[in-house]
Formats: sequence, structure tokens, C-alpha cells
Amino acid sequence: RDSLTRRITLDRVTRQDAASDFRGEQNVPHFAITMGVGTILRAKKLVLMAWGDNKAAMVAKAVEGPMTEAVSASFLQDHPDARFFIDSGASRELTRTKLPWLVGPASWTPRETRRAMVWQAFKTKRPILKLIDEHYNEHGLSDLLSEQGPAYQLNIRIFNQLQHTITGWPGGKPDEDDTYRPERARPYPKRCLVFSAEPQDAVVGMGGTIDRLVEQGHDVRLIALTSGSLRVPDSEADKFAGTLLELASNAAHPEAWGPQVEYAREALALLEAKGEFGEDPPLLRQLKALILRGELRDAAHTLGISAEHIVFADLPFYEEGRYRRFKSTQADIDALTRLLLDHKPHQIYITGDAADPSSVSGICFRLLVAALQACAGEEFAGSCSVWLYRGKERPLEPHEIDMAIPMSPLQLEKKANALSRYGALSSLEKEAPETSRENARLYDALGLAEYEAIETFQRWRRS
Repeated sequence: RDSLTRRITLDRVTRQDAASDFRGEQNVPHFAITMGVGTILRAKKLVLMAWGDNKAAMVAKAVEGPMTEAVSASFLQDHPDARFFIDSGASRELTRTKLPWLVGPASWTPRETRRAMVWQAFKTKRPILKLIDEHYNEHGLSDLLSEQGPAYQLNIRIFNQLQHTITGWPGGKPDEDDTYRPERARPYPKRCLVFSAEPQDAVVGMGGTIDRLVEQGHDVRLIALTSGSLRVPDSEADKFAGTLLELASNAAHPEAWGPQVEYAREALALLEAKGEFGEDPPLLRQLKALILRGELRDAAHTLGISAEHIVFADLPFYEEGRYRRFKSTQADIDALTRLLLDHKPHQIYITGDAADPSSVSGICFRLLVAALQACAGEEFAGSCSVWLYRGKERPLEPHEIDMAIPMSPLQLEKKANALSRYGALSSLEKEAPETSRENARLYDALGLAEYEAIETFQRWRRS
């Protein structure tokens, strides 16, 4: 705690957060120079700011954990004038947010009741239907038991709620009673818009569900909101330009490849001139965007979506900006509003609700919400279901899930195959199949049916 400015080893979360600035996690340094804790604590007033779900665990350790050198921010607990300014995502792991019944009277809303029941089941390592009065009393839930008990009836009610989230029909099952199903049966087929903030996000978060929607006859459109060009490493552009040169040199009539050769040579020259971390000029950003377009088409084809059903929105905030310098405008909202009016969807899938507000997915989510508000008077808007999925962000917890789509081993393999079509994925994105397996393990631990994997969704509730 008395340390001055020094070199530190960066943890995994920090390196993942910085990946976009260094064009890939593999390029992020393992070490950095940081201001020492001793220097910081000499300040008269301290402010720590954090936002986004990925900061929640560290915020909880800093605020509620013991003071330790492993979490430098924990030493702020001893400062006479230190304040934390955090959003709801970053506060998620704080006891007052996560387990409010342990710090005072709780408001037992349906969502809060589910949260408490799921927490209690995992804490006792028992399925929900095997919880008894003693478990409630031992874990600070006696108020819940007295208000909504007895335990037997409460267990059954929450178990049924969780069970009703499971469906093999993400677009609704036609001609079936939909009283207890997450999605309505009619209309069928539905027009479904799957929004992907960057070209890989939708496949990472809901590749199996996309496959299921297509298989069940729905009109599925995959909308890539940004080109994703900033995430493509220089090595991919170098490889593409080099291949183009080699094709030209081996062609039967090399002279006919003049424009292509000129383009490839210019790309290679720009790569060399800008260096490893220089900003990409327009030609390189265009080339990298085209590379990702090809990868998305390939991945979408694996999931049954034809190239004609893919829309590249190329929102201006991304094309005219760069990481940590994005500035959205009315032009972005107008572009999304036109998309919604053109397609008049029955279902929308989007990610980014839990993301860092300054991230690509966080910005895209806010823009889509604004576009939906602009369409509020349209006939389709009143009945359009909006489902939130998770891509790179932390997975939904069981009490947050409104729809769970089970996957067979073959469907999970198909999702992994689609992901393999992308040349550059982060470590978190590569773990998507394992995340789906973990979702299934959590449902199994709660006493629900056992599946190979599950993709999860939360219903967006208009404020």
C-alpha cells in the first residue's frame, strides 16, 4: 500500500478490455506502468468510476473485500474521502444489490424471489424442489418463507417458472397453447431481426438459436450493425493482399489483373507505413471490412442463412470513429429506424444491454432503443418481442432468464463450426460453446432437465 509508481502485471480482465486498442488480445502487453497506491492515497479527495458488468467482481472486492495488494483499489477503504461512482452493471456483485435480504428487508418481487431461490439452491447444493424450511431460515430467507410459503408450495412455483423458460421453439410453437411459453404462437412464420453489434456477436451469443429459427421456417435476417473493421488484425489484411498478388502472378493473363495488383500493393504499402499500432487509412479499413463480411457470410451459411438475408448496416458512428472515440449521432438512429420500418419485425434479438456504455455493443444497444422509440407509433412496434442475448458480456444468471433454448450435441457442434469461420476471435468469444454448456449445467443443478447446452435470453421490458 505504500508503493510508488511501478511496473505491474496486468490481469486477464484488463488485458481483455484493452484488446480492441491493441488490435487483438495477443498484442496486449503483459505489463504496465501504474501510479503507486501510496501516491494515490496522499490525495485529499479520491473518486473511482466503473461501469459495465465486467467490472462488477472487482468493484465488489474493492468495496466489500479485505484490503489486499491483489486488489489495489481495496486500500481506498481506509481513505477519509473516497467515493465510488458506478452504474447498475458494475454494482451487480455488491451484497446490497446481489443479496439484499442479507443487509435489510427485501421487496419480494417475482424476480427477486427467483433470485433468492436460485441463490439458496446453489448455496445448499440442492435442487429447488428439495429445499426445506431449515434452509430458508439458515440463509436469511425466513421473511420470504412467511410471506410466500410454505416451502413445498414456494419450491414448486419457482421450479415451474424456471421450467417454463425452456423451449425448443424460440419463435413460438404454431397451433399450440402458448400460455406458459416464452414466445407467442402467432403469427407464424415470424419476421425475425437478429442484430449483431460486430459481425461475430450474434453467432457467439445465439448461433444455435439462429439455426433453430431458420429450421422452423421463420424469416430470419442477420443485421451486422458495424463492419467490425477495427477488430481485424493487420496480419489478416496482409494475408489477403499477399494472396491477391499471388493469384495475379499465377493467372493465365497477368496483365488483366492490373487493378487488383495495384490495390494489393497499395494495401501492403499502407500496412508497412502505418506500423503495428498506427491508425488504419480508409483503404485498409475497407479491406478489413470486406474480410469480415466474407467470414460472416460463411458463418451464416453454416447456420442456414443465405447471403441475401444478411444486412450490412455500417452505422456511421463506427465507420467514422475508432475505439474509445466513437460518437453516435441522429444519423445512426435514422439508419436503424429505416431498417425497422422496412422489415416490420415480429421479433428482435440484440445484445449490449449489460456492456460498457462506450463499447460497440453498448452504443448499438442504446441506438436500437432510440430507434424503437422513434417507431413507437407504428403498428408492428406494439407487438414486437425484443429478446436480449449475451455475447462477450457475462452470461445471464438463472433468475434473469426468460427464455432458454436447449441445444443437442450436434447443434452445439454446428455453432462451434460457425464460430470457426472467423479468423480473429477473442478468448471470451472462443469460449462461447463452453458458456452454453455451463448454462445447461446450472439448469441441471437446479433440478431441471439435463441438456448438452443452453442459450439464454432475457425479455427487454420497455420502461
